[in-house]
Amino acid sequence: MRIGKKIYLRITKASNSNQLGALAGLGIVLWKHNSTILRVDPGVLPERALDPPKNVKPFDWKQTVIRTDLVEGSFVELYFTANEHFKVRSDGVESSLFSEVNPRNYFVGFDITANISEISLYQDYYLDNDHEKKCLAIEALRHSIISSERQHELDNYIPIQFHSLCSKSVSLHDKRRIAIRHEHDRHEHSSSLIFLDCYLQAGDAILVRIVALEPCYARSILFGCMTLNDINELSETDLLRGPDDFLSSTPYYPVLTENVMPLASLKDHYLIELNRAGDIQFKKNDKPTDVQMSVFPDSEPYRPFFCLNGFIVGIQVLGLRRDGPSASLVKQDLFDFGEADADGGESAHECIICQDKRASCVFIPCGHLIACTDCSGQLKQSGLNTCPTCRTPYEDIWEVNSI
Repeated sequence: MRIGKKIYLRITKASNSNQLGALAGLGIVLWKHNSTILRVDPGVLPERALDPPKNVKPFDWKQTVIRTDLVEGSFVELYFTANEHFKVRSDGVESSLFSEVNPRNYFVGFDITANISEISLYQDYYLDNDHEKKCLAIEALRHSIISSERQHELDNYIPIQFHSLCSKSVSLHDKRRIAIRHEHDRHEHSSSLIFLDCYLQAGDAILVRIVALEPCYARSILFGCMTLNDINELSETDLLRGPDDFLSSTPYYPVLTENVMPLASLKDHYLIELNRAGDIQFKKNDKPTDVQMSVFPDSEPYRPFFCLNGFIVGIQVLGLRRDGPSASLVKQDLFDFGEADADGGESAHECIICQDKRASCVFIPCGHLIACTDCSGQLKQSGLNTCPTCRTPYEDIWEVNSI
């Protein structure tokens, strides 16, 4: 981290801390290091943040627990100051956690083994502008640290992403897995089309999560399926059409339903499943809903799409569960990073290790573009053979020269 740079953290899943035996609070750890690489195998990490790992000197390990009253939805800011203090702010209350710490010499870690089981991380570069803070906190969502229980559920899903072709009012983040509608285009008649970069056929299910809301609008989100094989055949005029013009203006949309998530809340998970009878059913947090739509079951595979034209302004696609032999229809283009977003999107992000240089190396086979050339070289030399983000063992690290 740099001095003045902030980490925004939101509690997205927590149990009741008043339950018998439940540990409360969020553990914060600062781990001093002598290089840009964490030279330790994850197997030596402690089960609790308050216990230092093996072979770590006591003065290289700082830990504390903050705010035992944190609940789902709580928002926390963490940052280093110019006088080498590490501070936290939550609900308008600021406190100093550690002093005499140089941000370039420490890793920041979190303990989510107590009542908090899921957190989301954000980063903000514009510390002097409240408007920019608010926008980036919503639109520059990077990734989530998910509990082992939820991660186990995702093991049955194939990673998918949104197609790069979308309405101009939508920006894509996190390697096109998150779509956010721009703040200045947030009205119910705006065209905010986003297409999934996969096909939906009988037996398939798509899992998505709500990541941003704007409660002042009435409708929630529009979902549809189209029969167009080559999405690039869509014209710019098609992308500008509002949801009311879809069926009457183009032959590609055989089915479309508005307001498919009428009671959505932040962090809700929705499962969209196409059964063998041609019915598309929606489940909210593993519970069936009343929303249902039908397609022709014997037709060619459908390409699903969303329109963010209501109070849901941010959605994350978590994966595709495929029940059939046609898994090759999923287009997992892990290395199609596209052009750098004008607002500093995913392709222009910095190295997560040194947080100084631009990320230019991709880990194979997980496909994470997260490290610069220097840090990737040091990572290989350190003997740590797992991706720093997902802990998947990597076979090689490729440098992407076009980034």
